[in-house]
Amino acid sequence: MKRDYINLLRCIKCRGPLNLSEDHHYKIRHNKIELGVLSCSQCGSLYPIMNGIGVFFPNKLLRYYLNEKEKETCCQLGLKYEFLKNELNKIERKQLDVAKNWSYEWNEVYNYSKEDLDKDDFFGENSFFKFIPITPADFSDKVVVIWCGGKGRESYHISKYKPRLIVVNEIGDEIYGINAILPENAEPLLIRCDMTNNPLMDGFADYSICDHALQHVSDHRLGFKKILDALKPGGIIAINVYSYENNFLMTHIIEPLKFIFHRFPLKIQQNIARLPAVIIFVLIRFIYIPAKKIFPKQVCEKLPLFEHMMFWSKSSFKFFCMTCFDLIHAPISHHFRKFEIQEMAKSNKVIISELTNTHSTTWTLIGKK
Repeated sequence: MKRDYINLLRCIKCRGPLNLSEDHHYKIRHNKIELGVLSCSQCGSLYPIMNGIGVFFPNKLLRYYLNEKEKETCCQLGLKYEFLKNELNKIERKQLDVAKNWSYEWNEVYNYSKEDLDKDDFFGENSFFKFIPITPADFSDKVVVIWCGGKGRESYHISKYKPRLIVVNEIGDEIYGINAILPENAEPLLIRCDMTNNPLMDGFADYSICDHALQHVSDHRLGFKKILDALKPGGIIAINVYSYENNFLMTHIIEPLKFIFHRFPLKIQQNIARLPAVIIFVLIRFIYIPAKKIFPKQVCEKLPLFEHMMFWSKSSFKFFCMTCFDLIHAPISHHFRKFEIQEMAKSNKVIISELTNTHSTTWTLIGKK
């Protein structure tokens, strides 16, 4: 984290300005804070910076979100947190499970690399700009916020077009893998926190993007507002979320079955996911791909989810397993109806420029603040 970026941050407790604490150990190299503590000048709240990444959680949640290495680093920094048990309500527990489950997925199941992001499949650039259809050159010299940015897929593709600054939020500890993916000169601002209680100041960004993630936020309406709050007047919001339309399999079969699936450890859920992965793989290889070669487009489009299946056909069986696991383990998974997207935009005074049912299974919204 560059020292200059502190001006973009606010205390999550009182929204007061933050400063680098001189009462705690810190390490700065080439004007970048690698290790340190941010202190609120109004209420005195303290937030650690570890491996250049700012970590912002309310004290009562720290015990649950920080991994053991983070806790050790906090102690080394002189932070006297008491990692005691606190009672979490149902919503807090589910959001914590979201963080833990995706940390497992991205760190243990599908630990993708920079080379994976250069392929022409789900993780590739063409796919990203299909879900977030913004002209890539428009990011040049702009400030871009990426919400729920995982291990860096979105920030990697946007970084090629030389934005002035990329800001990435992620609730899970997979965020520590982003710097290994981005170019050395990218110098992003990385923030580990719940997006609905984030430290970013309002009104500083040109673009605010959330791809395939808002459906996993417990309060998705508040999440939408936070995505918007970061924008300057006239800034562009871009989101992609699961659609309710055309998703009968998910909404009426997989979601009810989660009551059973979630009783098992993640490793077992990962193995359960192999069965639908095999079925999808066989359908694509032996029905959808041959049909595309033999029949005209209007005939192929009568096959269920044809566009979506052909999109998946570019990916490996390993991706099928990962994606099916993703769909099964998600503790929170809201499927948006079209009118819900429209109502969120209207209530937040967003001017919609594009609302598309991408691949028939997700909604893509592009709008202006």
